[in-house]
Amino acid sequence: MVNNDSFKKFQIAVKYRKACGMEPIRRCGNCLGGEGEKLKRCANCEEAYCSRECQALSWELGHKNLCNK
Repeated sequence: MVNNDSFKKFQIAVKYRKACGMEPIRRCGNCLGGEGEKLKRCANCEEAYCSRECQALSWELGHKNLCNK
């Protein structure tokens, strides 16, 4: 289930990446955590996630519309 806080974080990340590109220090594309951890990558683009749950939530929040399928 998508909550408002998760959607706001997703929107912030999308706006930042459109303006500045990908961060030099990778973070989770959903919760913006996981700095310094081994992150899991999207199979179709450069996005990375700290967990399968964050990846699934990000897909639901709109990553599917931005992904380089």
